[in-house]
Amino acid sequence: MSKMKHKNIRGKLAYTSKKPEMLDQSRGHELFHFTKHTDGQMTLRAHCEIEEPDPTS
Repeated sequence: MSKMKHKNIRGKLAYTSKKPEMLDQSRGHELFHFTKHTDGQMTLRAHCEIEEPDPTS
C-alpha cells in the first residue's frame, strides 16, 4: 500500500470593522484549511469567530 500524498493550504483571514466608531479594529477571524487529495477530491474546513461587543441600547 502506497502512502497517499496530498496538498494542504492553510490560512487566516482577519475580520475588521467599517463602522465609524470601530474603523479597522479587529472584530474576529477565520481559519481555513484546503486539502487537495490525489484522487482530485478537495476538502475545505473553516472555523469562524466573531468577537464583537454586545449590542448597546
